[in-house]
Amino acid sequence: METVALFLQAKANTYTLGSREFDIFGRSSFNRYYYAVYLEVRSMLGAINKTWATAQHAAIPELLTGQVLKTIKRRRILADRLDDNEASLICTRAAAAANDLADLMKEAYAVRVTADYSPHIPIEADGKGRFRLNFVTVTAAHDWLARSRELANRIKRAWNLLDD
Repeated sequence: METVALFLQAKANTYTLGSREFDIFGRSSFNRYYYAVYLEVRSMLGAINKTWATAQHAAIPELLTGQVLKTIKRRRILADRLDDNEASLICTRAAAAANDLADLMKEAYAVRVTADYSPHIPIEADGKGRFRLNFVTVTAAHDWLARSRELANRIKRAWNLLDD
């Protein structure tokens, strides 16, 4: 998906700024950046709990700040009782990551919905080969996947402590 998003981003910039084609390809790039993140996060969730492998879009932030966060917090409490400072720190970072990833998913989803269902909100060019939709730059959208991977890895690391 990220490759498709990059292609669509580049393709948008081959058209006249403000043209219909510029807008369509720009919107589509935001959509694909979102789906790259969604699939990455859903894959991570499925890796830590098979029942979460098919989590729907709207359910993911709630899952992250609900069951995932509760489990990580329980592990941190156990680590604190055992004076396992390293495990406690891993869990503290994972708890923050779960909240941050939920926020990222909400932001990305909102942008995707705007791109798909609000054609009256135009893609705006900055004149330097970049553009934005509703105050979110395509550069920020491009960074969603790397950020989601980093946050997901923190969650997985804490989750793996549960197996010890």
